[in-house]
Amino acid sequence: GDLYYDRIIKELEESGIKPGEKGIYIKRYVYDMEKYLSAADLVISRSGAIFLSEIAYLGKPSVLIPSPNVAENHQEINADGYVKNRAAVKIKENELTCEKLRESISSLLSDKEILKTMGKNALRMSVDNSAELIVNEIGKII
Repeated sequence: GDLYYDRIIKELEESGIKPGEKGIYIKRYVYDMEKYLSAADLVISRSGAIFLSEIAYLGKPSVLIPSPNVAENHQEINADGYVKNRAAVKIKENELTCEKLRESISSLLSDKEILKTMGKNALRMSVDNSAELIVNEIGKII
């Protein structure tokens, strides 16, 4: 989003990283997420339920950074489910540092087997017939 875009670009450039080099692309907003998510080897994300369902459906390994600013800490609970099923690594926001994130990403990207296993585990968490299940639940209520 616009809120942090200019600051992130400036900080990257000050640290010697030029967006567009080494596969690093920074966008203000992604309107065609399916294209980028499909191409990703590793997803770094918050842990909202809808986005996690997309990660699961596509079988993507992830590093999850739950937002602490949500009702009843539900993003951390969501992330814990993925960690428990060995589909993700979680970093709490209050423990997040550039070094910790870099180490997590480097460690995962250097081990293709663990990425593959995490992806398979994420895929197992996907619910293919979710629309049908929702309709059935609505039918029970009505």
